[in-house]
Amino acid sequence: MPSEQKKGKINIQILSDQNNILISVEDNGRGLTTLSENSGLNHSLENIKARFEQLEKMRLQGFSLKISNKTNRMGKIIGTQALVIIKKKTVPPDSH
Repeated sequence: MPSEQKKGKINIQILSDQNNILISVEDNGRGLTTLSENSGLNHSLENIKARFEQLEKMRLQGFSLKISNKTNRMGKIIGTQALVIIKKKTVPPDSH
């Protein structure tokens, strides 16, 4: 949800290590409400999870999604972070 007190910002980072591709999307909005209060968000997350499961079956690749509130040192919510983790495919070495 957008903040009523400040301009909205979105930060996207894509990182890669030996095993994973990490995609982080952060904003400075009001943070998450409980899923019971936002049925549209709950429905969207279920669709995303179902798509990840389909991709895992098709590509034998792992996907995960973590969504959490960002907080400052005082515990005040200062935005939301969505983190997508994609496991890189492992290619078996040639057995020549």
